[in-house]
Amino acid sequence: MNHVSRLFSYLMVFAALVMAVWGTLGFIEYFTGHAVLVPLQNANFPSGTQFLHWLVISVAGFTLLIGYISTAKNVSSNKSLQRTFDPPRTFAVAKARVASNAAELKR
Repeated sequence: MNHVSRLFSYLMVFAALVMAVWGTLGFIEYFTGHAVLVPLQNANFPSGTQFLHWLVISVAGFTLLIGYISTAKNVSSNKSLQRTFDPPRTFAVAKARVASNAAELKR
């Protein structure tokens, strides 16, 4: 599962990078009128809508990138979630090895 989680994180970072670059290139073309790589402007969009389009794409991409970079080095496993689960006495009849995860956590 850790590999799937790591792969998903890389895909999210890649998508954020694509959005940030796409939005930046769209803004450059919007303000200068010159396409850097390929034409990105849609002539059917009103002027304000086109600006809002590039703004939202750029902000979303850069927000995801900044959030990932700022928290990537501070992430550690949450040991507080790895506690032993013992049901209350009401369920004492059902309490067996299956009802407790103490053996799984070697406690």
